[in-house]
Amino acid sequence: MARKFINTAAGWDLTPDDIDHISQRIDLLGRCVSLREGYHPDKDSKLPQRAFDEPVTNKYGKTWVWKKEEWEEEKRDFFVKALNLSKRGLPLRAELERLGLEYVIPELVSLDAVG
Repeated sequence: MARKFINTAAGWDLTPDDIDHISQRIDLLGRCVSLREGYHPDKDSKLPQRAFDEPVTNKYGKTWVWKKEEWEEEKRDFFVKALNLSKRGLPLRAELERLGLEYVIPELVSLDAVG
């Protein structure tokens, strides 16, 4: 729906793939800015200890205690599969180049923030 509004308002002819590309670029650039400002997924993407000590009950009544190792593994899988990042949650050089964000690579390399 947003594509139709943008195309009408701006007189453009964006395709769904164009919108997807723009969205990916915005998301990744936002992550790069956060990395520059001090956010680092290795140390900042975590849950409090109580998340691994207290039982969780889902809406079907099943109760379990989340194991920290399982959460860490799922977090890494989410970074790689859903966000197309490295296992450490860092942007990949090839992805930055594909999206036309190669100008941020030198800054991220100096921060050891390229996957």
